[in-house]
Amino acid sequence: MGGASPEDIGDHFCNELSKREIGRRRCLAGGCHAFMSIDADEFYARAQLAEAARAMWRGGHDVVTCRMRTFMVDPTWELRPHDDTSRVAALMRCHPHMPFRLCVPTSMLVDPTRRLLRASRVLDLPRARLEMHHMSLVRRSLRSKFSSVSNRANYPQGAEAAARSLEAWAPDKGPVVHPHPAARPRFNSVVVVPNHFGIRVRGTAGRGSRLRQGARYSGGKLVGHEAAADAEGVASALRMPASWADSLALPAGEWGPDGVAIRARADGIEGLRPL
Repeated sequence: MGGASPEDIGDHFCNELSKREIGRRRCLAGGCHAFMSIDADEFYARAQLAEAARAMWRGGHDVVTCRMRTFMVDPTWELRPHDDTSRVAALMRCHPHMPFRLCVPTSMLVDPTRRLLRASRVLDLPRARLEMHHMSLVRRSLRSKFSSVSNRANYPQGAEAAARSLEAWAPDKGPVVHPHPAARPRFNSVVVVPNHFGIRVRGTAGRGSRLRQGARYSGGKLVGHEAAADAEGVASALRMPASWADSLALPAGEWGPDGVAIRARADGIEGLRPL
C-alpha cells in the first residue's frame, strides 16, 4: 500500500481492521494479557506456540512475529521456496493504549490490518522456533474464498476462473501458478508433506495421498525428495506439554487451579490467560 491515497485504500482493509479491533477489545475486557488475531486458515504447532508465549512473557515484548509456510489446494502440498520476507504478527500484547491501526509504520512486511499502535518491542522468531502454517488456498469452496470481500480485488480473473484453474491442478500435472499476482513469482515448486493438522477438505480428499511424502515437484515434474528431518521437526512441535501453565513455565503461584493467571505483571496489566 506504499504511496496509496486514501481513496485507493480498499473497503476490505477497513472491514478486516474493524473486526480485529473488536476482537482485541473483547480480549481486553475479558482480562487477557495477550491475544492472537488469526484467520481460520492459519495453524500453529502447539509446542512452538507455547514456547513463543513463554518468550513473550519473559521478555516483556509487545508483539511476537514469525514466518509462514504456504499450502495450496491440499493440506499436504506445500509451496516452495519458503517466503522469508513476510512476517505474521502471531502473538500480541493486550493493552488499552495499543489499538489496531491501518498501516502503522514497521520495518517488517506485515499484514497492514494486524499492526498495533505504539507496539515497539517486537520479538521476531526464526522458523526453528515458530512458524505459521497458512492453508491459504486449501478450501472446501475456492470460489467462496475468491469472491469474498477480503479477496475479490486480488483475483482480477474472477472467482470462477481462479477456482477452475486450481481444481484442475496437481503438483505432477503442471507448474505452480498461484492465482494471486503478487504471490505468483514467489513460488516455483511443491513439496508433499504430512497432513500435520489432520485437515479434511471435501472434494480434495485423497488427492494428496497418491503422491509420495517428501517428493518435490517443479514444472509438473518430480525433481527430487526432501529429507524427513523437516517433517519430524514439525510433528514433534505439535505435541503439547501437559498444560498451558506447565508450558509457559510461569513462577510458582502465578496460576490458579483453572489455569488462569491470578497475579499481574509489574506493569499493572491483569488477567493473563492461556492463549
